[in-house]
This record gives sequence, C-alpha cells and structure tokens, in this order.
Amino acid sequence: MKHDPKNNPLQATLDFLRAHGFRLTPAELPDELLHLWLVPESQIRENRYCGPQSPRSPEFRTYYLSMYVLVFTYMEHHPELPAASSIDAIPDFRHRWLEFQHVLRYIACARREGRPLPAVNILNTEQYDTIRRRLGVTEWLFRMLPETVS
Repeated sequence: MKHDPKNNPLQATLDFLRAHGFRLTPAELPDELLHLWLVPESQIRENRYCGPQSPRSPEFRTYYLSMYVLVFTYMEHHPELPAASSIDAIPDFRHRWLEFQHVLRYIACARREGRPLPAVNILNTEQYDTIRRRLGVTEWLFRMLPETVS
C-alpha cells in the first residue's frame, strides 16, 4: 500500500484495490483493512443499514469504506458507466453492500477461530450466491453472532 490506512483510509483502500486488480481473496485482505471496511454491527439491524444515509456526511466517509470498495470495484468492472457515476448507477447497491458486510464478518469470524477460507473473489458481488455458498455464509450465522468482530 502506498498510503497509510490510518492517515488516509480512502486512498489506502483505493491503492490496495488497484494493486490487486479489483479482485481479492480472503487471504489477501489484511486485518487492518478488514476492520476498516467493517461497519459497526450496531449500524446494521434486521438486515438493514441504519447508519448515515448521505455519502457526503463525515461519518459515512470516515467509517463506511466498504461502500467505496464496492463502488470502486463495480466501476472498474463496468467501464461503460460514466466515471462520475454514483451509488445509484449500481443495480441493487444496498443489497450488494449488505452481502459484502456479511462476507467481511464471516472472514473476521473465521480468522478469529482459525478456520480456513476458500480462495474466492470476495469483490465479485454479481456472484455472491456462489461465493457465500463456498464460504459457508448463511443469514442465520450473523443473527446468532451479536459480536462478530472484537
């Protein structure tokens, strides 16, 4: 990473994604970025995001890097979209983002418990049904684990 995630998390995230060609397996994701990308569980209730809604809010920019991860990745894989496109240009963005949060939580939990993870591209939101099956991620897992990340 060119930039320090502590000083410039957004630029460090973009550098990291570019260095990995916007493809990423669980083993390639450093703990530091994993924890930066995870949204506090208190912001996701009943499988819905309950935090700040405006991408312009300081809290959104500071703590919700995972939304940017999906936007950067989607835009990279869909060059037909204008560069100035926003979250609105991504089909079913909220669902994709919640799925990504589930996958990140599962990775954090598996690491904590020492479980191996398959080499799947966790940024391919268009294949999340397959990815979640390969990871063993299920909806009930996240409802049963109130504190996935310490």
